[in-house]
Amino acid sequence: MITFAHPAYLWGLAGLAIPVAIHLLSRREGKVVLVGSVRHLEPSATRQFRTLKLNEMLLLLVRCILYSLIVLWFSGPVFTGWQTRTRAAWVEPSVATSPYTTSLLTQLDGRGFERQPWSQAWDSLTYPDVLKEMLLQPADSVVVIARGNARRFSGPRAVLPAHVQWIHPPQDSGSRFVVRPIATARDSVQIREGITNGERTHFTTEMLTFTSAAARLNSANEVSVRNADTLRIHIAADEKYAEEARL
Repeated sequence: MITFAHPAYLWGLAGLAIPVAIHLLSRREGKVVLVGSVRHLEPSATRQFRTLKLNEMLLLLVRCILYSLIVLWFSGPVFTGWQTRTRAAWVEPSVATSPYTTSLLTQLDGRGFERQPWSQAWDSLTYPDVLKEMLLQPADSVVVIARGNARRFSGPRAVLPAHVQWIHPPQDSGSRFVVRPIATARDSVQIREGITNGERTHFTTEMLTFTSAAARLNSANEVSVRNADTLRIHIAADEKYAEEARL
């Protein structure tokens, strides 16, 4: 299979009409015949289009081939070999059973995508490193369906190849996490909880008794309660960011 790095240069092949036109419109040099007198010769119409001789046809062919080779050289041909196009799809197990993912996989199956196994070792890697592992398997088109956890995007930003499509399924409820529980008094705890999904991340603050807070933190296996510190921060914000300032 042949592809071209600069296919726009292929328009130069239209210039093949120039040598063809030159050969068709040119006249052959007439043969000189010596005569004693032209009194008895009658004038005849000159034929502009004449049959080309064999040597002229070969000359035209050589010129066209040389011109075509020059145009093809500028277009940058790349020989990739005759291979069957392969399409691969990876699905993170945490989103494999969602209705959105199930519907999307049905569409991908109809388009000829082959589902590839998601390695358990990838759960401890960042998404850019996971992508590197996926690209070790050659494929012409790749679709990745993953949760999109922000913590797994650490490190330098990776450039997504043109043949890779990374999809984050929408999450209805999202995931919840405790930012920092703080003991504000002897019998109360302030819990700031983050809620994140595919559209946004927001925080809520709630005051609970020590018993209720301990039950929630133990059931969620969250961090331990810390004492309040003396750090004070003043935040200035306009009306557009008033909600963020209250957090």
